[in-house]
Amino acid sequence: MFTVDYEGERYSVNCIVNRRRPRVRRFVIDTGAKFTCCSYDYIDPELKEEDFADTESKLLGGFVADVGMKFYKCELTQFTIGTVDCGAQSIWITFDPRIADCLRGMDILHSTCFLNNPDEMCLEIYSDMRDLAEELSKRI
Repeated sequence: MFTVDYEGERYSVNCIVNRRRPRVRRFVIDTGAKFTCCSYDYIDPELKEEDFADTESKLLGGFVADVGMKFYKCELTQFTIGTVDCGAQSIWITFDPRIADCLRGMDILHSTCFLNNPDEMCLEIYSDMRDLAEELSKRI
């Protein structure tokens, strides 16, 4: 289990992202976002847009007042949320400098179990249902 505190009216967490080398990066947890998205330099500042010419891309909106941004699928060998390892994952990166937040969306969240704990003002992330069940049985 990993606990994410509610700060500044949102949940954000340090994650380990690994493409060529591991980096610790802060992502906003967004249960309303379908995809995990960030700027390319959050993953690797040496990446170039030309490197993704033959890669799947999407035009995603909602980042800048109804204007879409082009995102490229980026394969990671590791994505860890706090202490919960989600293994290899695909995320979406952009080279557009207007992006401000890095969002962890439901594409990666669906591989975990999570519980909003309003009493403690935190989000609890579990590796699987067994992990969640064990924790809940301790509380009852």
